Amino acid sequence: MNVTTVLSFLLSIVFIIAGLLLMGYAFEAPGFELILFAAGAIAEFIGIAIPAVLWRLEDRKVHQ
Repeated sequence: MNVTTVLSFLLSIVFIIAGLLLMGYAFEAPGFELILFAAGAIAEFIGIAIPAVLWRLEDRKVHQ
């Protein structure tokens, strides 16, 4: 386990928790519901995509 793996895991957790918070508080902000909910969904997507992208990148480096 290297530093990049740990940092990407922590960054992913931050994005996932922030996305959940944004989606949860979206209905408490009148007029900004759609914007906050969409931002939360995008943050969730980024949080889930970071490990997958870095895993494929590292896998390509190993096979070269």
